[in-house]
Amino acid sequence: MLSSIKKLIKITFFIYLIIYSLVWLISPTVVRHFLSDYLSSQQLVLAEQSSIRYNPFLSHLSIRDLSISKQQAPDTPVASLDTLDLEVRLYQFIFDEIYISEFIIDGLHLTVSANDELVEVSGFVVSDANAEVTETDQAPNAEPNSQAETEFPYRLNLPKLTLKNSAIELFVQENSHRLKLKSLVLSDLGATLIKQQLMLAIDSEVNQSKLSLNVEADMNQGAGKIIVDLGLDKVKLARFKHFLPADIEQLDGLLSYQAKHEISLSGEDVFIDFKNLLFALEDVAVSQNELFVHLAKQELSSEALSLSLLKDKVPLVEGMLQFSLAKVKAFYQEENNVLAQLESLAINDINLEKDNEINTVSIADINFSQVAFSDNITDQIPALAGFDSLNIKQINASEKGVAVDVIQLSGLAVNAQLDSDKNLVNLVQLPASETDEGEPETADEQPTTPVINEQPLEVESKATPSFAIKLNQFSFADEGHIFFKDSSVEPIFERSITITELTAGAFDNQTPELESLFKIVGKSEKYAHFDFGGKVQPFLAKPFYSLKGAFKEVSLPSISPYIKDALQHEIESGQLDLALDVSLTGTELDGDADVLLRGIEFTAADDHETGTIKDQTSVPFNVALGMLKDSDGNVELSLPLSGDVSSPDFGLSGLMTLLVKQATMSAAKDYLMTTFVPYASVVNIALAAGEFALKVRFNDLVFPVTETELQAQHDEFLSQFSALLTDKDDVQVKLCAIATPADIGKPLGTEITNKEEIKQLATLSEQRIHAFKDYMVEQKKLKSSRLLLCKPQVDFSEEAKPRISFGT
Repeated sequence: MLSSIKKLIKITFFIYLIIYSLVWLISPTVVRHFLSDYLSSQQLVLAEQSSIRYNPFLSHLSIRDLSISKQQAPDTPVASLDTLDLEVRLYQFIFDEIYISEFIIDGLHLTVSANDELVEVSGFVVSDANAEVTETDQAPNAEPNSQAETEFPYRLNLPKLTLKNSAIELFVQENSHRLKLKSLVLSDLGATLIKQQLMLAIDSEVNQSKLSLNVEADMNQGAGKIIVDLGLDKVKLARFKHFLPADIEQLDGLLSYQAKHEISLSGEDVFIDFKNLLFALEDVAVSQNELFVHLAKQELSSEALSLSLLKDKVPLVEGMLQFSLAKVKAFYQEENNVLAQLESLAINDINLEKDNEINTVSIADINFSQVAFSDNITDQIPALAGFDSLNIKQINASEKGVAVDVIQLSGLAVNAQLDSDKNLVNLVQLPASETDEGEPETADEQPTTPVINEQPLEVESKATPSFAIKLNQFSFADEGHIFFKDSSVEPIFERSITITELTAGAFDNQTPELESLFKIVGKSEKYAHFDFGGKVQPFLAKPFYSLKGAFKEVSLPSISPYIKDALQHEIESGQLDLALDVSLTGTELDGDADVLLRGIEFTAADDHETGTIKDQTSVPFNVALGMLKDSDGNVELSLPLSGDVSSPDFGLSGLMTLLVKQATMSAAKDYLMTTFVPYASVVNIALAAGEFALKVRFNDLVFPVTETELQAQHDEFLSQFSALLTDKDDVQVKLCAIATPADIGKPLGTEITNKEEIKQLATLSEQRIHAFKDYMVEQKKLKSSRLLLCKPQVDFSEEAKPRISFGT
């Protein structure tokens, strides 16, 4: 009996030995046969050198030189594999364990292609948009009906899986991407339906850019922790342009990302901690519809950042971030047409917190540096606007509102220049939008204001806004400069304004009754200046605004180009002082304007020649002004301002009645003679109007032809002139510069009509008159407001001399 059992065991052993040996020997042939049939149905072919062998003794699968290609292109593999070794310990099934003792892949190459219709992986169709959808496909929420799916008794155990020297080629709509796997190591994999754990380390390249990934996971019943350490180094964005809308014409630049992610899963809640986060962009260029944006560098970094994804709640973020940009430029069509550019932007200490399930953010400061708007850099015209720096300090924001401590602006420069058609010459023009090119709205399409009994509806009260906005202070850190040039008028108008001080604040829309104060101080050209202040309450039901201050010593001849066409006259001389004290409540304006016009005189429009009959046409204006002038030649007006600004009808009333001082001829003559004899080089006394009036006249200050600077021969005149005005501190003098044709090389007596030549003469006259005034103000310390500038003129007579004439 025992011998029979031994014999049976031997026979059984040899049978299994033979079967295993046959499986080992013929497995390549059998696998090739069945695999070839399947591949043929997919229009694929297996290369002759491919070998797939199974060793039943060791439960070891080995693949060598595997190559699969399409039938129509047999020399171009769609999948290849140098070696694969897979070994399973079958006896572990007894202990409900699938134990893979060896799993090594070397030289795996796959191709994946995707378009709008289908997705292929190494020639195998895995998704077809034209395929019919089955009932199973239509039931994404179908419950599992397999007991094995919920009670799978085995544990998967894989000590180590190694994948090396491999690559995946991805083709998306004729664009290729390459994932090169230098090394992929999956270790300590243990998994059941309840508990899973693994470690994964990947060293690879994406389109020749380094990609590293390390994963460590430990899960139990859907809860646990996953640690992901991800690094991307300088990925080329251009390779991914095809994923963007078709009208994005250009996408260039490099993207880098580095962070360690700790993901904690607890039921339906997810918590993600980011450690040493760095997201960076370099040399980015994007264009769309001929609009281009260039970015030299951008960085977003954080040492610690957390994200909480809670069920049925708003995601919450906590942590500290830093953000910066460097050298940003936006332009249209050509790089010369700059729409906007900035040297740098830094957002420091972005602190993200959660307060009662609400995300809040506080920022230490935001700094903009060297910003410019609208500039054609090929011409000599500066940018339309720009500033050196903008600093915003202590920002706090949430879904309830935003609060800012201080906004400070430095180096403001505005340069507005109009051409002959009143177009801004330094405004980069953008293409007209489709709305602009379309038909204008009809009357029926125009928005209308609801009316009751033909009266506009008024809002009686204003509810406090739910979103809070607060600003403590806005200010200039230094001077701001504004330059305006208008080439559409003749002569060309130019004006520069310097703002030396500007402050405003605080503002709070949650406190409507808060009085927000503001102040602005500055000057225009060399002598005009202004100083205004006030308070505003813009959040009241009826907003309130007040303004008090003045601007002084505004030279009036320069504004002549804007009035001469309407009046056919120009301002020959004069200065303006304007004091305002006004308030606006809702739409009701109330206040006063005090006007002081010093030495204002009119002359005929475009009258560049002195002493002509044209001057007589200005008599009505000058006579009218003369009725208002005081003994110093000034006009003072008090103008009450009132009315509804929504329907302007401002009454100007209460003109101050000014008395003209008069004296007898004899008394005036004695006074004048005794007063002005010490200044004989400067003044003379003449009879006027048939000896019914006396007038003190200043002698002319004659200049050598073409000279614009004061000469040594002028010293006595300058000395007596300054002494006279120092002695008579209530006297103000008009300065009128007169040029001659000889100043530009023309014979005396030549009548000049060419506008460019008249402009040259006007420039010479302005240089002389400014040289004289500057000398008197800076060297002799006379008040600039006492020296009034006239419009430059030309003397075409044969005895003419270049000079400055004086009037009172």
